[in-house]
Amino acid sequence: LTRVEAGKKIKSAPAKPVKTVEAKNGSLHCLKCQIVNLLIMSGVSKMMPRATPQVMEGLGQILDFQAKINPRAPNEYVLPILSVLLKRCKTSADARAHMKRFIFGSDATRPTGYTSTKNMEPPPYVNIKTMKDEAGNWDLRSILTKHICSFNMGLKKCISELIFVLCGENSSEYIRLCGFGSAAGLLADKGLPGFEKMSEQAYSLDEMVARQKAAEKAKAKAQK
Repeated sequence: LTRVEAGKKIKSAPAKPVKTVEAKNGSLHCLKCQIVNLLIMSGVSKMMPRATPQVMEGLGQILDFQAKINPRAPNEYVLPILSVLLKRCKTSADARAHMKRFIFGSDATRPTGYTSTKNMEPPPYVNIKTMKDEAGNWDLRSILTKHICSFNMGLKKCISELIFVLCGENSSEYIRLCGFGSAAGLLADKGLPGFEKMSEQAYSLDEMVARQKAAEKAKAKAQK
C-alpha cells in the first residue's frame, strides 16, 4: 500500500464509462451484439432487464430479428423474447411506453378525439396478408398483428397479451391498434364489458364453412 502524506488530497479515480460492443454489418452479428450489450447494461446477476431506453431498444431489436427469421411460422423464434417482454412490461410503465413506440411507431400516440367507433381495422399500411411494408420488407407490426389470429394458441395468446399490456389493458386502445377483428378474441376471452357472451355465441370453423357453403348454394339456386 502507498503511504499518503499529510496535507495532500487523495484523488479519486474517475468513473469508467460502460463499454458496449459495436455492431458490424450482418444481421446475426448485430443480434449477438444486442444480447451482449443487454447483459452489460442489465447485469448478469439480475433476473429481469432494466427498463432503460437502451435496454428496451435492444429487446425490441431482438424481437424484430427473431420475428423475421420465419414470419409465417415464428412461434419457436419469438416465444422466448415475447415472454421476457410480457413480464417486463407488466411491471414497468417505462418499458410499456418504449416497446409500444418501437412496435407501433407514431401510431403509439392516441389521436385527439379518437373514439372506438372509428378505425375498426388496422391502418391501410399494416398489411396482415403479406406482412410486408410498402417497400416490400418484412414489417414487425404486420407480423404480430397477423399472428394475433393464429391457429397456434400459444403464439396467439402471447402476442395478444403483450399488445394488450402495451395498451394499458384498455380495450379501446387495443382495438385502435389491432383492429376489431383481431382484438375481439382476447377481449371475449377476458369477458370484458361488451364482449362477455361473444365466445358463447361464436361459431366453430366447421360451422362457418357449412354456413358459407349453404349461402352459396342458396344464391346459385336463386339465380337459376
